[in-house]
Amino acid sequence: RIWNGRPWPWRDTDLLDSGKLHMRGTWPMARREQRPASVMSARGCPNACSFCSSEVMWHRRVIYRSVMDTVDEIEYLADEHGVNCFDFADLNLNINANHLIALCEEIRRRGLHNRAMFGGLWNPAITDRMEETIAACAAANFVMLSVGLENSSNEIRREMRKMPMHDISDCHEAIRLMWASGITVRLLAILGSPGQD
Repeated sequence: RIWNGRPWPWRDTDLLDSGKLHMRGTWPMARREQRPASVMSARGCPNACSFCSSEVMWHRRVIYRSVMDTVDEIEYLADEHGVNCFDFADLNLNINANHLIALCEEIRRRGLHNRAMFGGLWNPAITDRMEETIAACAAANFVMLSVGLENSSNEIRREMRKMPMHDISDCHEAIRLMWASGITVRLLAILGSPGQD
């Protein structure tokens, strides 16, 4: 499902313009002069991981914003508020390869990859067109992707209902491709899970 509404005019731009926002705590490469903002191209997740509230909020469905609407918001924030550091808050940025590739292509078509850096959350279990989607992200100036491994144990990930279940080699391959493309990897892990010593 694609949604074409525009929530972004109601964003708190006073906070954006205050200069008080920074991403140094979440983005290791972020510098003080960068102006950050979060943006979403989709909301929701089809999975039901035991540690996540997404299922309660979105009922295991994904609603996409149109690519044009998403990039309109990015361009508006860059032009009107000087934002140059965008963090996609999508729960699974790579859940739909066609959507992600189209998003990256539109960012490039408008020249926004020369004006801003991007980041987002990556699900290593989604291997559909992985090489192509990572290459598209690199070309659009995604400088960091946060990879949701959660735990290196297949057994513990199964207990977490981390879906779709994946082999640890999928995560290794995603990280290898990201590094080869010049993208910084932030590995997300949950410590102290039930069954973890």
